[in-house]
Amino acid sequence: MADINLLQNKLKDTTQTSSRRTSIFATISGLILLLLVGACVGLYFLTKDVKQKTESLMATNIDLKRQLNNQKQGLADAKAFQAQLSNIKLLLEHHISLSAVFDELGKFTYQRAQYVTLDVGEDSSRAHLEGRVTTYNDLGKLLLGLSLSPKFKDVRLLSISPSRDNLQGYAFVIDMNIVPDLFVSK
Repeated sequence: MADINLLQNKLKDTTQTSSRRTSIFATISGLILLLLVGACVGLYFLTKDVKQKTESLMATNIDLKRQLNNQKQGLADAKAFQAQLSNIKLLLEHHISLSAVFDELGKFTYQRAQYVTLDVGEDSSRAHLEGRVTTYNDLGKLLLGLSLSPKFKDVRLLSISPSRDNLQGYAFVIDMNIVPDLFVSK
């Protein structure tokens, strides 16, 4: 007896088209899976490379910060040194050397005269002298001696008065011009 197939419509299609569709689906699925695995591996290595670069940059950054801190200390020292040089320059520009003035006063001063005050003007050409002498003759000799100096000009007696300190003699005040070359250190 012949077999009758009642499930003929429900059987699996084993034709060539069906097998080709299955093969294409499996190939595409495999390719997608292969691409996903490749992408994951690529991202893993990319992440690892970025992490190494970040660590390298962090180490470089720390080294640069150390160098910057060292240079800041050096910069602070340099600024302090620069300020000191500026102060020295200012002092040297406004420095007045009085040694030569005292030597010249010593050469042309009458020995019995005593100086109490010597004021030199800021422009270094005017001098104001105050002191004591015992007699009028001593004062005359002092004025004559100062007038003979080539470094002292316009020697003028401003005032003379009896001494107030229970000392015998006279207090005097003299103004004069001093040649500016005398203030230059040689």
